[in-house]
Amino acid sequence: TMEDMQQAKLEQRRASEEEIMQIEILKGMESEFTNDELSKRLEDEEKTAGDLRARVQEAMDRIAGKTIVSQGGSAGPGGLNQSRLARFRAPPQKPKTRKQLNKEFNYMRGEWKSRKVKCMDFIDNLSDAMEKHPKEVVKMLELETDEISGVKIPPKRDLDV
Repeated sequence: TMEDMQQAKLEQRRASEEEIMQIEILKGMESEFTNDELSKRLEDEEKTAGDLRARVQEAMDRIAGKTIVSQGGSAGPGGLNQSRLARFRAPPQKPKTRKQLNKEFNYMRGEWKSRKVKCMDFIDNLSDAMEKHPKEVVKMLELETDEISGVKIPPKRDLDV
């Protein structure tokens, strides 16, 4: 009958879907590695990790200024050592005197002040072009000024001290 045919087609469809699922599971099982293959891959990866650790340590030693070993295994003509690297190091700096520190402070203070003046001039010109007050432009652009932050430019320091 018609009902039996529909039932048979439905059963056939389910069987086909189950077969497809079983094939997918088998494909997955075929692509998995055996224990021997996994052991070999683990050994290879551990060797690679060891080599990378050695390279990192070598780089760290170079950064620290220790002897650099060439590929041959000694610091010969191809390698660098401490004495050959010494010429590239900056000489040690003497501590700065109070006068030097005050001079540097005054220079930085002057830079701060000149940049602040330039920024305020820009804001003034922009506010004139927009026909608004400078405070409105600062608020509109969401600028953080020294005044809003409560920061004041410190006084110049005396160089004679």
